[in-house]
Amino acid sequence: MVAHAARTGVAISAENHSIISGPGSAGAETLAETQVRTVMKFKKMGIADTFAEGGTTAYLFDKYGLSSHHIVVAISVLLG
Repeated sequence: MVAHAARTGVAISAENHSIISGPGSAGAETLAETQVRTVMKFKKMGIADTFAEGGTTAYLFDKYGLSSHHIVVAISVLLG
């Protein structure tokens, strides 16, 4: 992750669970500690601090912003 983030200047963590203290937090800490660039754009994508509901994977990924479309849009925004 660090090598790709250093090359592009952006990183996204897409998590199929709560974004609080998940892998995205660990990734953010790693990027902050390595100081690969003076400016790094980072976004954690996942379930906000809420009670989730049941449903199909496609429905839930779309509802909670984890579908491939949402990820592509987030990457596009970060890349400018």
